[in-house]
Amino acid sequence: MLTETTDQVDPRQEMLMQIKPLSDNSFQFQEGTAGSTRLIITINGDTVDHKISDMLGEHSEGSMNKADLVSRYRDKQAQVDAIIQKINYNDQHTTEINQKLMEDMVSGKDD
Repeated sequence: MLTETTDQVDPRQEMLMQIKPLSDNSFQFQEGTAGSTRLIITINGDTVDHKISDMLGEHSEGSMNKADLVSRYRDKQAQVDAIIQKINYNDQHTTEINQKLMEDMVSGKDD
């Protein structure tokens, strides 16, 4: 599952950067500014299958019933909406974000 950002995690590596449809029933969630980790969700009827694709390859993480998924995240609607807003902002401002990251890297602020 996608990593939750904590004080010990560099948000540039673990932040959710993009959600894109792969097909009618499959979506990719991309993490990190380099997009090195991808969570692929496929909806099959009442089941949601998910697998991770990263530098180690692609591996299945299992499946979850839609009702279980909804009940698990029902109280997180505000956080989910905020994440989607951030993703949309990042998507619309990719050039500026990448420029800022490059400036930080050159100046040594990314250490």
